[in-house]
Amino acid sequence: METPIILVFYIEVGHLDAADVTSYIGAVQNQLKKESENSEARDFIRYIIPTRGESHSRIECINPKLVGEDEYAKIVTAMSKLEAAMAELEKERATKEEPELPPAHSDR
Repeated sequence: METPIILVFYIEVGHLDAADVTSYIGAVQNQLKKESENSEARDFIRYIIPTRGESHSRIECINPKLVGEDEYAKIVTAMSKLEAAMAELEKERATKEEPELPPAHSDR
């Protein structure tokens, strides 16, 4: 099997609230998945990274034929760690409990 090309999507999230970024990035992932089902793009490894303060979104391509094997392995390892960290952050955000409200006061 040929080493797949890595596509890194840097998606400008602008002024979205932090809570909305995850759902927005999820929508981008779903759209990419739909578009790649009927194309050769399904053989690519995709990473989606939200950014703030950039003027636009961009895509970078890491072609394994143009990068040495050692460097490619380092890139894949780093991106996998980043993906795992992002998943862990999302998991933590999703499992956070609602803050407890103080008990209601009674005038009796």
